[in-house]
Amino acid sequence: MDLISESMIKKNEENEENKANETEETENNNEEKKVNEDEDPKTIESFNPQRIYQDPEPDPELDSDSEKEENSLLEGEDSEKGIRFLTPFDVKTKPEKKYCFFLKNKIKYIDYKNPKFLIKFLNERGEILPRRITGTSKKFQKRLTKAIKRCKQIGLLPYITDRLR
Repeated sequence: MDLISESMIKKNEENEENKANETEETENNNEEKKVNEDEDPKTIESFNPQRIYQDPEPDPELDSDSEKEENSLLEGEDSEKGIRFLTPFDVKTKPEKKYCFFLKNKIKYIDYKNPKFLIKFLNERGEILPRRITGTSKKFQKRLTKAIKRCKQIGLLPYITDRLR
């Protein structure tokens, strides 16, 4: 019985070595035969879809740990690291207060002959932006509207456009 089992073990080892040699040879052959994008991979003899994509084996230890963490989070238990939220926690802060550009920079006169400056207060289609967006005061919004309308009238700004900026 010992002789038979020893001979079988030797044969198995030889078979494993042969398989290893064959896989090395096929890998070398595959490297030599590069697949062109135009060629169909089915026409190549050495094409083996199982070698290209192998499903990763799931690690049972990782799955159990992640499930435990999720369950503890859902139940509301505090972990060693502290409280963790499923979604990021947003701190609501006050939005920055809008200010009048003209009052801040002490501009008293809006020049209607300066289209580069006036473009800042127009949207892409050439419409005047409202006060709630620009933050200008009521007084300067009226002056700005007059200046933009004059600029459009003398032809420095277009009335309507697709891409102004």
